[in-house]
Formats: sequence, structure tokens, C-alpha cells
Amino acid sequence: MFRKCLITHKRHEGGVPIEREMLNMSYPDSVAVIAYDPVDESLALVEQFRSGPFLNPFPDLDASPWLTEVVAGSVANNIPLIDIARREVQEELGCEIIDLFEACRYFTNPALLTAQTTLFCAQVRKPDNSEIRGDDAYGENLKPIWIPIGTAKSWIKDGTIRDAMTLVSVQWLILNIDDLRKRWETRR
Repeated sequence: MFRKCLITHKRHEGGVPIEREMLNMSYPDSVAVIAYDPVDESLALVEQFRSGPFLNPFPDLDASPWLTEVVAGSVANNIPLIDIARREVQEELGCEIIDLFEACRYFTNPALLTAQTTLFCAQVRKPDNSEIRGDDAYGENLKPIWIPIGTAKSWIKDGTIRDAMTLVSVQWLILNIDDLRKRWETRR
């Protein structure tokens, strides 16, 4: 499962070879989309079953494998990242995208993986219905959830939001909400 890599790099106290372990698998980059409707002042998340929490050998007694997450997808086939972001929003939320831009990139787990996540921010229109969605080919069963930013903040504090991608995404939105409102003022 792990592979050992002998890496020589500049160290704080001088360069010497150091052995590191990396996951021995090709792990794809991903996109995440923080979808926000400034008219309705709501953030879109999706609830879905995740095998990692389900298979965790040390689960919290009241922890559920049903996580509430941002829209996301894996990068594949040299498709432009922004096109993957658009596709994922449509597939997981079924809503109109008014504006979409890259917010930031970050390493998912730099100690073990080379994979990066590109976070996009989308101005969207909340659809009239929030039917169960997802791609049947991947066994997805996604429930869209629309919440105010205040609720997202409390979900971070109380542990309802439990995955790193969603924590990073929602915190990015909270830090940038005033700039987004100005950007989207003319597009309402």
C-alpha cells in the first residue's frame, strides 16, 4: 500500500537524504465547488454516504457515515478543471451557474499524496426543488441541502461538517463573503 521514496531536499539544517512513505497508488486531483446563492443567501451542500467513516476502526459512537459536503469530483481525461466544476454542480445540485471562478488550490494530504484540490466558487440560483441527485454509474445518492452561512459556521463549530474539503471550502466562503457580495451585486 505504501511505497518508500528516497528524497534529497534542502533541509533547515542542511541537505541529507531522507526516506519518506507515500501511498502507492495514483490518486487523482479533485475539484471542489462552494456554491452560493446571494439572492437567497444560502450555501449548497450535499449529504452522501462515505465509506471511510463507515469503515473507521475507531468510530465515534454517534458519528454517521452520512457526511454533509461541498460539491466535488475527481479530475480525469484532461478535461479543463472549470468544466469539471460546472458538470459537478449540474450533476449534484441541478442548478443554474451564473458566475464560476477558481478560488484557490491546496494539497489534499501532502505527507502521503501528490494530489491537489482546486476550489471553485460558484454563484448559483437555488432550484425550486432539491430532489435526490447523483450519477448512478458511480452509485451516487446525493441529497442537496441549502443552508445560511450562519448555519454553516455553527456546523463547523459543532462538528457536523467533518471532512477537510468542506471545512476549507466553507471557511474560504466565510472569509470572502463580503467581496463576493460586491462582485455579484450587479449580477443579481
